[in-house]
Amino acid sequence: MSRFAKQAGAVGTGILLQRLLPRIPNHFHPVALFGNAMTKLEQRIYRNTRNAGTIYTLTGIAAAIAAAQKLRSTTAAVTIASAGQQLRQTATQVPTHTTAGNLQNARVELSALVGRNTSALDDSGIA
Repeated sequence: MSRFAKQAGAVGTGILLQRLLPRIPNHFHPVALFGNAMTKLEQRIYRNTRNAGTIYTLTGIAAAIAAAQKLRSTTAAVTIASAGQQLRQTATQVPTHTTAGNLQNARVELSALVGRNTSALDDSGIA
């Protein structure tokens, strides 16, 4: 079996496992932890300069590479990082909250999808 076929099989298995396994709570999810760490780093080093942006980007890439080397499993990496089940579940909550008039919860759910501050969005900004 070729290396490509093995990797494709590992990716497919990871996607299947991600759909079958229960959702990992956000406060334990490795992708959420990575996102929180990068947000904290951005808050500490942000400057409107190319150098600061380069440092931020390279730090994120280095952290991702280090995690991948530690994990050493394509299947596990895809299972953890694909988050399709979690994204679908979160995406269905946004219109549910908006329709019910609960903009605060809709904003919280939406922020998990768009990665930006949603606290000031109104109905039209969420839609």
